Parts: sequence; structure tokens; C-alpha cells
Amino acid sequence: MLVTMDQPNGILHTEEIKTGATDNPSAARGHLNNGINAVHEAASGDRKVLLLEGEKDVTGELDLASMHGKSNQTRGPEGKGVESSFDLSSADLDAMIKRLLEPPLQRPS
Repeated sequence: MLVTMDQPNGILHTEEIKTGATDNPSAARGHLNNGINAVHEAASGDRKVLLLEGEKDVTGELDLASMHGKSNQTRGPEGKGVESSFDLSSADLDAMIKRLLEPPLQRPS
């Protein structure tokens, strides 16, 4: 789950991002709803959660209650039925990743 901040500690928007060829919109929505529910329960003291920025625990830096009523959506490759598209297909993403992972060209000596 991706969280976007609006104030120093407030939550503005949340997203579930799916990039796999076999991911589907109902699973993305389910994961997002589970995350939102967990944060709501944590805000009321009924559950513990761990929110990370990279490897850093930022849970204590956020106002978890600020998530209530904020926007959320699923995002992923075009044609996958998610609420917002990257404007790239799964095949486009795969090709981009392969290109990024290719070894650099060697210059002749």
C-alpha cells in the first residue's frame, strides 16, 4: 500500500499498486481494503501496524486517524481493470525491466 502525505503527519491518499501480469483488480482492491482497515484499527488502538518508508519505520510519525475518509484507489497496467492505469501494459513494463537489467554495453578497447 502506498500512502501519500498532505501535511507533516497527515495521510491524504492511499493506493494499492499491482504490476504483475496475473494481478487482478479484485485482489488489488482487497489488499487495499485490508490495509485501510488495519490502519483504522491501529488508529483506535485495536491493532498494531508497521508502516515503512524503505526500511525505516515511520508508523509513529503518522497521524493514523487522518486516513479516515481520504481517497484511495487501485493502480496498475492498462487493460487490467484497475481504477487508474500507468498507461503502460504488463508487456511494456516487462520490456522496460528487462532493458533496465541488461548489462551495459562494453566499449571496444
